[in-house]
Amino acid sequence: MRNLSLLILSLFVALSAMAGSPLRIISEQEVFGEYLIYQRSNHGSAVNPETHTYYVPQNGVLEVVKEPVQPRVVYIKNIVYGSEREFGDYWVYGIENDTTHNIVVPLGQVIYEQAPDGSFIRSSRNAVLTWGTVHFDAVSGLTTFTRNLAVEKATYVAEGNTIHIEGTSGPVAIEDENNPYLNISARALKSYDATGLAIVWEGETDEWAGYLEWGTEMSTNPFIIEKQPEGVVKTYNRTSDCIHYSDYSYNKATQPTYSTEKLSDKGQIVFDYDGKTVYLKEPFLSMDNGVWIMGTLSDDGEYITVPLPQFIKSDGWYGKSMTQAECRLEPTLLPNAGSPVYAINVDALPYYNYMVYNIDGNTITLQGTWANLDAPYPDNYNASGIFFYDAYDNVGVIEANIVYVLDEDTPAEPTVKTSAPVINGNAENNGHAYRIEIVPTEPSTIYVRTLFSNSYSEWVQYDDPILFTTSGDYRIEAYAVVDGKLPSDQVYHEFSVTPSTGIDETTAGKQIASTRYFNAMGQEMQQPMGMTIVVTTYSDGTSTAVKVMK
Repeated sequence: MRNLSLLILSLFVALSAMAGSPLRIISEQEVFGEYLIYQRSNHGSAVNPETHTYYVPQNGVLEVVKEPVQPRVVYIKNIVYGSEREFGDYWVYGIENDTTHNIVVPLGQVIYEQAPDGSFIRSSRNAVLTWGTVHFDAVSGLTTFTRNLAVEKATYVAEGNTIHIEGTSGPVAIEDENNPYLNISARALKSYDATGLAIVWEGETDEWAGYLEWGTEMSTNPFIIEKQPEGVVKTYNRTSDCIHYSDYSYNKATQPTYSTEKLSDKGQIVFDYDGKTVYLKEPFLSMDNGVWIMGTLSDDGEYITVPLPQFIKSDGWYGKSMTQAECRLEPTLLPNAGSPVYAINVDALPYYNYMVYNIDGNTITLQGTWANLDAPYPDNYNASGIFFYDAYDNVGVIEANIVYVLDEDTPAEPTVKTSAPVINGNAENNGHAYRIEIVPTEPSTIYVRTLFSNSYSEWVQYDDPILFTTSGDYRIEAYAVVDGKLPSDQVYHEFSVTPSTGIDETTAGKQIASTRYFNAMGQEMQQPMGMTIVVTTYSDGTSTAVKVMK
């Protein structure tokens, strides 16, 4: 069995019952199982030599292969952030608890790096997986490391939709007040200690050399876009060259199968009103699951960049994603088979962090993929394209040469902007409240959002005047949309609400009999939250209803 779940590693792991036993590599064998990609983040990392100490969170992915039998052996790729820069891709092993889904990774494992021919060899630096504490001195800028041999294992704890490494500690990155997108580096802060999983070089005596990270967390519930996004919807006629295959299965005793197919259908693309974000529905013509992927439109409008991997399917505890891979048909010796049989061999292309769709008028073409289904057998199974593999059903698909052509029934792209609305604001109750009314300049649908305490609200449709009663500084933004036109330019209005004494001076002569709160759907709430309609009834029988932003 050779597929992406193997990552074509050409390695076999012999596990010892003793915690901390090193991996033993036999290049003629392979590791196989369920291939998963987790969204990964941490609070920071320390790197030596060259004394690189990062006090910023790193985001990315973590690749994992899980054996199908229990107790499940789990292989984790490049387990410590950044360490693959030193010796390329490497794998370590752990054991997963079938009930809790916790993963225990023995420490002391020797690191093997991947050679150009795909085999694995022991790291020339004698690197090992361990546990320890880094001390960063802000004055000298030096980083020192203390290894803790008493810790024999690292535990990945599954809680809800996340997995985190138990027992790590260290500072959490903060943001620059003048630039919220720029994290302050460690050298601008005080000294600190950080404890976590590390890879170090055995035998180094002058100073520690290796990598350590802390605050590691992985998402087991990836974000999947299932609802049609807002924006201009266009329908395209699509075509692709598709290769389907299945793998040998121990559990189901099935033999590998494979087939080719030229596909065509209609697909939708949504261009967001922001002019930058693009959503493609069901990127695989061979899959019909209602999922969208997200990309970015270039400034010149000539291509769409889609980051990889993107999650397109979720089966309970696991998420499944699309990525990019190459495949070919080769003779393969299967377990318990007397002679080789032809099977699809798939190689992951992890260096593809994104794919690009070129836009040429009304035609959009996926770049960097190729296949020739009309070639003589078995060359018609040589291809490179977007890839999806379902380890549960043991089936996979690669699609290449994907082309979108705008459907003739699609309305012409609008060129005229909607007229922008006008925002009117008035202070009330001696400045303790502020009323916003937005007036359209042509019949249109208006969307509004608010900036308050350095945080934007969601865009919501505007219907009635809004009353702001919480003290602070505000910026309210709005734009209008009409079918057949582009969205209007955004307009904004800035204002402040002063702290209130709690007495509404416009109704000080009345006594309040009751106050009730309703959301935008007309459902009553116990207390105001977000956009709230407040209905106040007074002792004289009169009542008021205002929309309040809380």
